[in-house]
Amino acid sequence: MAEDHNQSKGIVATIKLVFRKIKQDGVGVTLMRYKASLYRYVKDMRYKLHNLSKTNFELAIYHFQHGNVSDAILRFRMLRKFFRSQYSKYIVSEYYLGRCYMEELKYDKAKEHLANYLNSDNTEKLEEADFCLKLIEGKTSDIKIVPYSIISHNFDIVSTKYNAIFFNDRESPPQKVIYNLLHKTVQRSSKPFANNILDLGCGTGIIGKLCRNAKIASNIVGIDISEGMLNQAASLQIDKEPVYNYTFNTNADLYLQSTKINNKYDIVILSNLITYSANFTNILEKLDNFTTDQAIIGITFRTIDDRSKEWEFMTRIEQFWYNPEYIITTAEMLGWHIVEKKGISFIGGEKGMAVVISKVPLLLESDDLQVQSQAEGAAKEVKFKDDMNLNTEGYTEAGKEKKE
Repeated sequence: MAEDHNQSKGIVATIKLVFRKIKQDGVGVTLMRYKASLYRYVKDMRYKLHNLSKTNFELAIYHFQHGNVSDAILRFRMLRKFFRSQYSKYIVSEYYLGRCYMEELKYDKAKEHLANYLNSDNTEKLEEADFCLKLIEGKTSDIKIVPYSIISHNFDIVSTKYNAIFFNDRESPPQKVIYNLLHKTVQRSSKPFANNILDLGCGTGIIGKLCRNAKIASNIVGIDISEGMLNQAASLQIDKEPVYNYTFNTNADLYLQSTKINNKYDIVILSNLITYSANFTNILEKLDNFTTDQAIIGITFRTIDDRSKEWEFMTRIEQFWYNPEYIITTAEMLGWHIVEKKGISFIGGEKGMAVVISKVPLLLESDDLQVQSQAEGAAKEVKFKDDMNLNTEGYTEAGKEKKE
C-alpha cells in the first residue's frame, strides 16, 4: 500500500512539473524534454493494468517480506477474490495466507489455507506448509528442524534493528558472554592469536567484530541464512578493513556438506545456531572434518528445566531448547572436552547456557585455581622440609662441638 501511494505521488509530482515547464518554455520544448520520462510512466502503467494479478501478487509478497501482515493478507485475498480464473498460477498464495493467519493467531483460518495449498500440485513451499500444519495440529514430536526460509524471513525482518533490540545497552548479552569465554580459552591455548575462525550463523557480526578487535583472528568466514543479517556483518570494518574476510548467504548444513575443505578452522562459533535444529550431534560430527587438532567451539543455546528430555520444541516461538546435560554429554561422547560453561539470559528472560568445548583437554578456570593452590601448597611443604633439615643439621653440628 505504501509503495502504491509513493508511486502515485511520484506521478502527480511529475505531471505538475511538466505543466510548470510548459508555462515557462512552451509546449513543444517541454514535451521534447520530458518525452522519455512520460513514455516510461505510460508504458509502466499500461503493463500494470494488463498484469494486475501479477502486480497484486508481487505487492502481497513485498508486504509479507517486510512483516506487514495485514497488508499482505489484504493483497492475497484480493488476488483470490478478483482473479479466480488466474488463481491457480498463484496457488502458493494459500501458503502465505496460512502463514499470515498464524502470525495473527487465527489458527482455524491458517489451517484451512495451508490444507488448500498442500492439496495442490505446487511444491514450492511444501516443507514450510507441512511444518506449519504440524505446529497447528500439535504434532511437534515430528519436527526436527525449522524450515530455512522461515528462519531467514524472521531474521530479515529484524536485521536492521537487531543490534538495537538484542545487543546494545545490555550488560551481558549472550554474544558477549560466549566471546569472553572463547577469548579466555584461546589465551590458555597453544594459539592465542591469528586464528582461522568459522562463524556459523554469524548474524550481524557482533562476535566476529569482537574477535577481530581483540586480534585473536587472522581470517574470519561468516555464514548466515538471512541475507539482511549477513549484509550487516559484511559491512563491518575496523580501521577501514573488513571484519569478515568472506561471507556466504547459505545455511550451515549446506555449507558443511558442499564446501571443499581447504583450510581447517581453529575456532568455530555456534551462537544460537542449534536453536533452530535438533541435529546438534550431526553438526558436531560434520565439524570434526572442518577443524584443526586443537580446535575450540563456542556454543550458546536456550535451556529447559526438565532433565528427562534431551530437547523440547517451543511451538509458539518455533525454537528448540536444550537440556544442558545432553549438550555436554553429546560433546564428550564425540571426543570433545568441556572447557568453559556459564549460564546466560536471552532478551525475553529465557534461561540459556554458553559452553566452550575443545578437541584437546584444557583446564577450566576453577581447575587452574586448584592446580595453582596445589602448587603453592607443595612449594610450602618443600620449603618447610628444607627448613627442618637445616635446623636438624645445625643442632647435630652444635652437639658435636659440645661433645668435643
